[in-house]
Amino acid sequence: MLLALFLTTTVAYALAEKRLPGRKGIILIFVFTMLFKGGMIPTYITIQQLGLLNTNYVLILVMAFSAFNMIIMKSFFESIPESLRESASLDGASEFRILRQIILPLSMPAIASVGLLYMVVYWNDFFSAMLYVSDWNKAPVQLVLRSIIASSSLPPELLETAGRTPPPTVGIQMAAIVIVALPMLIIYPLIQRYFDQGMMVGSVKG
Repeated sequence: MLLALFLTTTVAYALAEKRLPGRKGIILIFVFTMLFKGGMIPTYITIQQLGLLNTNYVLILVMAFSAFNMIIMKSFFESIPESLRESASLDGASEFRILRQIILPLSMPAIASVGLLYMVVYWNDFFSAMLYVSDWNKAPVQLVLRSIIASSSLPPELLETAGRTPPPTVGIQMAAIVIVALPMLIIYPLIQRYFDQGMMVGSVKG
């Protein structure tokens, strides 16, 4: 999630600068990726050629950037007065310093919203693990949950570790669902006020 936020924030900050050469063309490229995907097989072949199959990195990098989240962040950056960046630049601040000390503190609603979106996507993802990971020790919790619900029992690897008779099927399913959902239920109330503000980004133009 931190890597995804870093990539999204830096790209959005650059594209929020209206004086950036080729800005409109770059934005169109990102929008194009939202409409047309490379496809499952080409993506798998690319990951295989990069040597990322069956690694933890593939689960991180496959979802490390979202053009939709970047556009949300860019819209928020554009709502910040340009005079703040210009005055900091006249005082000798670099672009990274402006981003770190001025833009980011003012952008907590957008950062919290985008961060929560990335967090939910990473937490709920099991399809990437099904495609790219064959080692059960690297499987995310959602893949374990899917296996429990689909087979109506614990996975064989977990049964061997437990070394005892599994509990009733319904009990396994309900317990697994509660455990998997619990972290999101705990985190969401902590950042709800930022999330509510961030979801209004770009909804009103004046």
